[in-house]
Amino acid sequence: MSAPPRQLDPAKLRPDAAIWGPLFVGIVALFFAFPAGLALAILNWQRMGLLAKARRHLFATVIGAYLFVLLVLLVPGGLGFYLYPAVNIGVFFYLRREIDRDADAYAHAGKEARPASWGLGLLLGLGFGLALALLYVVVAIFLDATGLLRAD
Repeated sequence: MSAPPRQLDPAKLRPDAAIWGPLFVGIVALFFAFPAGLALAILNWQRMGLLAKARRHLFATVIGAYLFVLLVLLVPGGLGFYLYPAVNIGVFFYLRREIDRDADAYAHAGKEARPASWGLGLLLGLGFGLALALLYVVVAIFLDATGLLRAD
């Protein structure tokens, strides 16, 4: 049984948008880390005119990235590193479903969706993946300097 199609307010939508497909966004989340995939999804929603959804996910992405880094660093025994692929896989499936449903609803509202540049998407994914790695290093240095990070 499939979910009923989403109803979007055509007045709030942009007339056309270059968006990345659900599989591409999911793969970026899987291989470059969940904030990278969420960044592409946020750009998709912004381009389609779904600004409230984009803002909610932007806030959740920033908070989630910080919490994830803290969890990876503070969970004893390296268990946090096992969560990394699990979180990325979960976000992969979530983003595939959400982008697919929103792109269908966007097209059903009579708007034109065209493919966005996969090269730009990969560069953005790499950039956000590196930003997560930098956040990890900065937080690790801070926790080590404050004595909160214990050596295993």
